[in-house]
Amino acid sequence: MDGNKADWKLEMVHKAVQEGIIKDPEYWLAAIDEPMPAWAVLKLLLEMIERFNPPYQSYD
Repeated sequence: MDGNKADWKLEMVHKAVQEGIIKDPEYWLAAIDEPMPAWAVLKLLLEMIERFNPPYQSYD
């Protein structure tokens, strides 16, 4: 890649912000091509699992 961020990467960050998956888009855009530590991948996956399958049920 020539140093420019691909459109699909920018869109991915935008969607992640909209879904509440990430909270600091500027950081993610600056680090989009950096490797991600395994602990960070696991943290995101566990947060998504908890979000879609919460440990409690609402009575509403």
